[in-house]
Amino acid sequence: MNKIKIKLDLFERIIIPGLLPANGSRAEAVTLQYLCERIKITDDEKKEFKVTDQPGANGTKNFFWDPNSKTDKEFELPELEYNLLKKGLDLLDKSERLNIKDERTINLFDKVMTAKGEETK
Repeated sequence: MNKIKIKLDLFERIIIPGLLPANGSRAEAVTLQYLCERIKITDDEKKEFKVTDQPGANGTKNFFWDPNSKTDKEFELPELEYNLLKKGLDLLDKSERLNIKDERTINLFDKVMTAKGEETK
């Protein structure tokens, strides 16, 4: 089985669920749940990085954390999870719905599209 290694920071881990496809097959729904569970921010990380949230517009939440924290974390995504993430970003790109004003979102797009896989047992 192939696994794709990718480093994600807190910002990327927070926005990824919102970038994933809203519609798809049952198998994609299960894969999406596994991916979101894998990259979610743990309670220990919330304490370590001093993560707080505040209500935002339209029922959203704004997240804040210690800007001096090094929040990168490496993940080994199973190929199915990686492909779903890549599909979501690719759909946003092709439909011209990527937030091109946010450099961090573009960096995430580039990072995902160029990630390399490796065979694992």
